[in-house]
Amino acid sequence: MRRSPFLAVLLVLGAAGCAEPPPVKEPRLPQFRPETLASRLQAAEWMREIAEVVAEADSTLQVSPLEPGETVQGSLAGDDPVRAHAWVFQLADSAAVSVWASWEGPGPELSLVEEEPGALGGVIALDDGGGLASPPPLYAELGPGAHTVLVRAKTGLDPMRYELMVTLAGEGSELGAGRSLRPPRTHSALLTPSDPVLPDGTAYHVWSYQAAGGERLSVTMASDTLDARLVLLRGGPVTGTLVAMDDDGGGGRNARLSAVLPEPGLYSVVATTYAPGEEGAYELQVESDPDPRAYAFDNAGASTGRYALLVGVGDYPGATHDLSGPIQDVLAVRELLVSHFGFAESDVVVLAGADASRRNVANGVLQHLGQAGPGGMAVFYFSGLGIRTGVDLGVAERGGASDDAALVLPEAGGTASLLLDDELGYLLESLRAGRSMAILDTSHRGALSGGRGSEPAPKGAGMADPGVETWLRPSTRFISAEPYVLSSLSPVARTRATLQASARVLDEPGRHLVWIAAAPDGSAWTPGSGDLGIFTQHLVAALQAAPPERTLGEIQLRVTEDVQAEATALGLSPVQRPWLSGGGDTLTVGALFRRR
Repeated sequence: MRRSPFLAVLLVLGAAGCAEPPPVKEPRLPQFRPETLASRLQAAEWMREIAEVVAEADSTLQVSPLEPGETVQGSLAGDDPVRAHAWVFQLADSAAVSVWASWEGPGPELSLVEEEPGALGGVIALDDGGGLASPPPLYAELGPGAHTVLVRAKTGLDPMRYELMVTLAGEGSELGAGRSLRPPRTHSALLTPSDPVLPDGTAYHVWSYQAAGGERLSVTMASDTLDARLVLLRGGPVTGTLVAMDDDGGGGRNARLSAVLPEPGLYSVVATTYAPGEEGAYELQVESDPDPRAYAFDNAGASTGRYALLVGVGDYPGATHDLSGPIQDVLAVRELLVSHFGFAESDVVVLAGADASRRNVANGVLQHLGQAGPGGMAVFYFSGLGIRTGVDLGVAERGGASDDAALVLPEAGGTASLLLDDELGYLLESLRAGRSMAILDTSHRGALSGGRGSEPAPKGAGMADPGVETWLRPSTRFISAEPYVLSSLSPVARTRATLQASARVLDEPGRHLVWIAAAPDGSAWTPGSGDLGIFTQHLVAALQAAPPERTLGEIQLRVTEDVQAEATALGLSPVQRPWLSGGGDTLTVGALFRRR
């Protein structure tokens, strides 16, 4: 437990009268990098770029097999036509895997990727060595199948040579027992003078943990001889960012960390001491509670049915971006579909508030809307915040946009993540429905004016808005590679070429209808406390009043006029301009919503 200098003085004075107390020297904390929005965006961009390098598997990628336990060698340079080496190994069963590497020269980027070249797998772990010639190994818990270690050269660097080995950590091996955390379990270890030390002089061990995402991880470090301290990093031990730190939360001289891990992938737990020079035995007690918000969808409906997934999010982390209208929006759309157009109540699923997580929304599209076949209809509706990322986090398009639009969705632990336009396009393109429509009552720009609570509120956030820095955590995986997202239901191949095509759906809807509350450069608004969004209010009213022969193009004109008239009357700037795409101008309301 940390000692207070003031308390130390009192104890000495009480024992020795007026004797001069010895100076109290506080040990220096190690310099772990804090996690910021910039670092989270950089990690997401970096990991998706690596996944796409593996997925594209073009002439710049040299692919070779690797047997666990085998040491391989290679060389790379920044100006070499071959920019990366992909070492592919197979696992017959789930296993704890360690990737060991050392090199001469500036060092490469080293990453561990699910799948083999040609598929967009998720990046499990990555590191650039931090300037070390022999950095700590990458650890991960992997399932059966093919996996890839990617060694990538850094642009413009001198030639460098490397050695690489993948080992499997058996249940009873020193490697598996000493460095990989598996809940619920207690691990024992011994800190000695021969262990590496942090910048403050304290010896340490690095333990890896493979997170599914959304769970709460609790780790207690207990010892009879050490003043324990724990550090939790997101990522590898060299370039990971600080999530949490504790030195006395376990009672006495013990440490305890408990944190929600919003992002799947590799985390590192650093077990160390409060003061330099301490050594001795310790135990790590590990517990994990899964994300309680995972939603189960019934996917045993009729392929000719009409299905709707309605998503409403008004309560965002903090208080500056809450919206009062999305839940009312969802209820109004549900009433329209059930009472006016005759959808079965059981076929209209609502995800509201905390239930509208990235995983639940994706599985809702794939499982619930995925029931609609060529004779059926699928409707996706969203009301909540949108945002522009400022960087390209999705499927890179040569000559395309340099950033992405995204829906902002709540996650565990008071955080929020994003569903990129590329990812929503992929999900919609996965549907086999004969008629599919996405309605988005959101916008993708930050607030230029307007208030919150009872004042008109813009349904968009900006990366520079107050508060966003603390709670926005973009996923580092494309939705098809996200754990627990049932991408197997999708007929779209997980290759880069097909993903590029499906990612453009919101801009080029093709067979889908896309109705958005505001043009790409505009803002959408909720008038005030408890009111429907301006777009949803007028769209629902226009569809209710429309005869079956009214075309969607005519509905769009009516809604646009009404939305702009209300926005002008409220003094909102910029004025909201709804947007309809997908070739539905001549499609009638009756033809769109009729049963088949």
